[in-house]
Amino acid sequence: MYILIHPMRSVTHPLTMVWFNRNIPSSSRATVISLHSQLDALGQMAVGPGVGLIGRDFGVRVAISTAGLLMLPALWLYGHAIRNSNQLGI
Repeated sequence: MYILIHPMRSVTHPLTMVWFNRNIPSSSRATVISLHSQLDALGQMAVGPGVGLIGRDFGVRVAISTAGLLMLPALWLYGHAIRNSNQLGI
């Protein structure tokens, strides 16, 4: 999985930074980028082992489905951010 995930993260990181630079005021941009990185690491440490245990006990398909379900709040947040940026004319 690392061989698949690492290249995908390498592609999405620059896109995320472009989005941050375009949509976040410079006065708080560094804080948001730092918070994003810290929460990413915290999520990997807190959730990763649990999903690994689910994969070990119930199978890889269930683990991947669980990880996808855990990502749904992020999808909602991105949708909310896109709606707000459209309303602001950004």
